[in-house]
Amino acid sequence: MKTIIGEDRLPQRRQGKTLAGERDQTSPSLLISLASKSHQPSTWQDENKLEGRLLAHSYNDRWSPIVHVVEFPVSPDENRLVRSRIVFTLSLGTPIYNCHYDTNQKHCEQKQLIFLLIQSKGFLVKSKVEMAINRIALGRTAEFGQADALKAALAEFISVLIFVFAGEGSGMAFNKLTDSASTTPAGLVAAALAHAFALFVAVSIAANISGGHVNPAVTFGAFIGGHITFVRTILYWIAQLIGAVIACLLLKLATGGMETSAFSLSSGVGVWNAVVLEIVITFGLVYTVYATAVDPKKGSIGTIAPIAIGFIVGANILVAGAFDGASMNPAVSFGPAVVSWTWDNHWVYWLGPFIGAAIAAVVYELIFIAPDTHEQLPTTDY
Repeated sequence: MKTIIGEDRLPQRRQGKTLAGERDQTSPSLLISLASKSHQPSTWQDENKLEGRLLAHSYNDRWSPIVHVVEFPVSPDENRLVRSRIVFTLSLGTPIYNCHYDTNQKHCEQKQLIFLLIQSKGFLVKSKVEMAINRIALGRTAEFGQADALKAALAEFISVLIFVFAGEGSGMAFNKLTDSASTTPAGLVAAALAHAFALFVAVSIAANISGGHVNPAVTFGAFIGGHITFVRTILYWIAQLIGAVIACLLLKLATGGMETSAFSLSSGVGVWNAVVLEIVITFGLVYTVYATAVDPKKGSIGTIAPIAIGFIVGANILVAGAFDGASMNPAVSFGPAVVSWTWDNHWVYWLGPFIGAAIAAVVYELIFIAPDTHEQLPTTDY
């Protein structure tokens, strides 16, 4: 399904027919297409109360409106400013516009940005947004002081602290019980279980506040897909790294000075072998996050997102733990490295996860979330 907007015509399907009407070319305007499964709205408003009028809408095979095209008046000298505000502060997957109906009761609904066009005196300035990278949202510096952003960062701090304390602590406990045998097969299984269970909880308790990233690589993947601003990404990273360091310091204090084990490569494993491992296993993690938590078509499967994310991390530890420790999470590697002050090949645990996260985000965004590429089957057809 496509909504085609030309320089001088806007198609509109009604009752099986396609109608095209001439546009006024004298006044510049901002055209935005928004996905919706609701009834036709009368007007649209953005976060700054800029009203626009409905110009066109398209239908699916069952003739229910799913895309609305809205025109917002734009002053010629403000085209650049409005374009930046739309692209950089209003990103895919976040609340963008409210829909107001011609009823006594207001009904507002979250929309998702499908594509935007900027038209200035009939000249097309920006075409359809097709690449996930084009949805990257920079945000505003004021976001650093916003209460909701700070609360989300605090939630990430607490979740990472809980996750790292349990995951790293399980290895320390296994060493104490088995005389430093955490690198045995039994120790690997124990680490996988501890990380899977702890991550399940950590994601669950932060999901409704921050999205439950609990991982700088997951946050980076969300940023690449346009689901979080760069400003909030920085906030999350700071909170996540501090949470990991505090967790390791608490472990050292609580265990009477036992050393936290920094991530390292096993004998015979080269740095680029480890980078490839981290890319692959982090790809699997972030792809799982997208499929179960980010995808707007996820439906009821979203309820199992935390356990699915925990399971994939546990499984990946069983796969790669014997080779490079199976980090998938720069914060998990950073905390022990700071407390033990061990930095050998530490860059591997940043480069690999970030590359894997970026690949997963771009692949899922372009193939499975991008408009006009996939239509979900009705649940009755399964």
